[in-house]
Amino acid sequence: MIEPPTIEHFRSLIYLGLLAGFLLVIAFRYHFFKLPKFEPTLRTFRFVHILLAFALMFIVPLFLTPIAFRLLPLPETMTQIQIISTLQFITNLIYPIAFCLLLTAIGKKTFRILFSREESLFFCILFGCLSYVVAFPLVTFIDGLFEALTYLIFGTFGEEQLAVRFLKEVTQDKMALAFALYTIVLAAPFVEELVFRGFIQTYLRERLGTKSAIYITSAAFSLFHYSSKQGVGNIALLITLFVFALFLGFAYERTRNLLTPMILHLTFNLVTVIRLLSI
Repeated sequence: MIEPPTIEHFRSLIYLGLLAGFLLVIAFRYHFFKLPKFEPTLRTFRFVHILLAFALMFIVPLFLTPIAFRLLPLPETMTQIQIISTLQFITNLIYPIAFCLLLTAIGKKTFRILFSREESLFFCILFGCLSYVVAFPLVTFIDGLFEALTYLIFGTFGEEQLAVRFLKEVTQDKMALAFALYTIVLAAPFVEELVFRGFIQTYLRERLGTKSAIYITSAAFSLFHYSSKQGVGNIALLITLFVFALFLGFAYERTRNLLTPMILHLTFNLVTVIRLLSI
C-alpha cells in the first residue's frame, strides 16, 4: 500500500525538481532539443492505414490470440495468472509479425521512412539513452507531484496502473514473470512506438507539421492508457505519460528513426520494472 505523502516526500520532490530543471537548462544550452532539417516525406500513410493499425491492436488479442492459445499444447493445471500472462505473451508475439506484414502491404518504403538512416545506428541508440537521462527526473517529478496533489484533494492515490499491478501479482510465478517482463520491457515499446510515433505521428507531421504532430500524438498515447479501474490514479498517470510521450515524440523527430524512441521507452520501462521488483 502506498504511504500518504510526508514532509520527506515533498523534500525529495523539491530535490528531484531541481535536478530536472538543471538537466533541462543544460539540454537547452547545448541545443539538445534542436531538430535538424530533414527532407520532408510525402503521404507515407493514408487515414485507412491508421485505422488498420488500430484495428490490429484489437483483432490480435480478441481473435488471433485465443485461436493460438487453443492450438498450443498447454497443461490443464495452469493457474489464472499463468493463463493471463500466457495470453499476453502470445498477443505480443503476434503483434510484431502482424504490424510488419501491414507495413509490407503498405509498401517497402515505409520501413526506410520509419527507420531512417539519416543518423547512424549508434547515434540513435545513444540519443535514446541520453533522452532517458534528461526525461527521467522530470517525468518522475511530475508523477510524484500529481500523485501528492491527488491524495491531498481526494484523500486517495487511486489504483495503480494496470501493468504495474499485474507485474506485482506475477512476481511469485517464474513463468508468468518472464512473460510479463517480455511484454513490458520489449513488446510494449516496440508496438506502442510503431503505432503512435510510427503511424500516427508520421501521418500527422506530414499534414500538420512536427510540433502539432508531437502534441496530438502525445495526448493520444496518454489517453490510450486510461482505465476506469485506475480511478483518480488516472490524473497523475495521464499527465505523466503525456510529458513522457513528448520526449518520445521529440526523440523520433530528432533522428527520424523509431529505434530512438523505442530505446527511450524500453529503458524507462526496464528501470521502472527493476525499481518495482527491488521493493
